Formats: sequence, structure tokens, C-alpha cells
Amino acid sequence: MSLRENMMKQIDVDAEKSELRVAGQLFAYHCDKFNTRILKGLEDTLGFEKARDLLENSAESTMYDTLTGMFDLFEGSTPEEKLNSIFEAYKVLGHGNISVKEISASGGTATAKPSYMVEGWLENEERWGWGKRENPICHDEAGAIAAAFEIAFGLSKGSAKVTETQCYVTGADSCEFKIEVA
Repeated sequence: MSLRENMMKQIDVDAEKSELRVAGQLFAYHCDKFNTRILKGLEDTLGFEKARDLLENSAESTMYDTLTGMFDLFEGSTPEEKLNSIFEAYKVLGHGNISVKEISASGGTATAKPSYMVEGWLENEERWGWGKRENPICHDEAGAIAAAFEIAFGLSKGSAKVTETQCYVTGADSCEFKIEVA
């Protein structure tokens, strides 16, 4: 059985209870439009940078802890294999199609096609007249990518910094993330 198949066995969806479990840990999930309203509320209240940091750090911590629970699946795999398997699992969690462009132990670049946050933002932007967005929106994806990179390279939580350098919401063809090891 491949690493990817083993990873996917760790994900359990119970549609009747609206529950999603990864490695036995329960995840709360909401619709994309609701999440973007939370994001907008946090940014309006805290400002862009504080809201971004809060959401990135929360996503990184949650995903790091969850992936650590799956660590035995990764034994004998290369960092690239680990990242690809984690990114496959992230599709189920709504993070979109994340892929690695460049990677090394010191950092790299990842790209993503629109995620659920991008889709929800664009719909709410039109519905509520929010106006054109100038800043990236994929804060939780950045945190999730940081956790994946840390697990793939055996780093401690918080040692990778991921910055979204371009975002679909602001007019880019895709979202791009720069990964740096602290």
C-alpha cells in the first residue's frame, strides 16, 4: 500500500454527523462563505497582519499536531513523498490543489489553485459588496503548508515561515507561497 493510500485511510468523514476526523482528531468545518466572513471580521477588528498571524499560527499548530499523529505512516519516505501525500489529504480538508514548485531543506515554493477560502471570498465579495481585495487571503493554507513542510523535513513546530506572495483573489492566476526555514 502506498504512502498516499495509508494517509487517506487516516481520514474519516461522517456525513450524517457532519464530522471530519483526521488521525482520530475531530475537525470542525464550515462552509466557505461563513469562513470568509469570520476572516473579514477578524481583519476588520484586528487588522490584516494580526488576523493573518492568528489564522496562520492556528492552522499550523492544528495541522502539525494532526500530522504528528500520523507520523508512523511517513517512515522511509522522502520529504517530497511526504509533502505530496499530505497535500493529497489537504484536498479533502478543502485546501485546494497545493503542489510543490521548488523544495529543499531550507525552503521552497508551493502553489495552489483556488481553495475554499478563495471561492468563498469571491462569492461574498460580490454578494456583500466588499470591494476588490488587495491582500492575500489564504492564511490557513499558509499555516497548513508550514506544518506539512515541518513534518516532511522533521522540523519542530514553528520553524517554517510561509508567506503568500500572490493570491488568486487579488488577480493572480494561482496562489503562491514562499517557504523559509527559520
